[in-house]
Amino acid sequence: MSDWLQALKPGDIVGYKSAPYYAPDAVTITRLTATQIVLGNGMRFRRSSGRAVGDFGRMGAPYIVQMTDADREEAEKRRLASLIAQRAERKALLRMSSEHLRRILAAFTAAKP
Repeated sequence: MSDWLQALKPGDIVGYKSAPYYAPDAVTITRLTATQIVLGNGMRFRRSSGRAVGDFGRMGAPYIVQMTDADREEAEKRRLASLIAQRAERKALLRMSSEHLRRILAAFTAAKP
């Protein structure tokens, strides 16, 4: 049994991994039972191992991990990029001012390697 799993409480943020080669997504713990950790996305995990409850077949069970500062930063970047991509529809962009669009373009241009 991992000490960090036993020390968790509602409101804590953990890393959710659906596969070992994926970066963790930051998810908030909403509830704890004596044996399970319940996340904001509805998934349930064993407090003893951090593995998901249920049968996941050949792919293996998702699991939770402790988030490092680097993990948190990467998860936040992925979250923000996803939100921007969802809102970057042409219609939405055309409702913005030219000045606002110039600032967005400048930010993208500055970030390009």
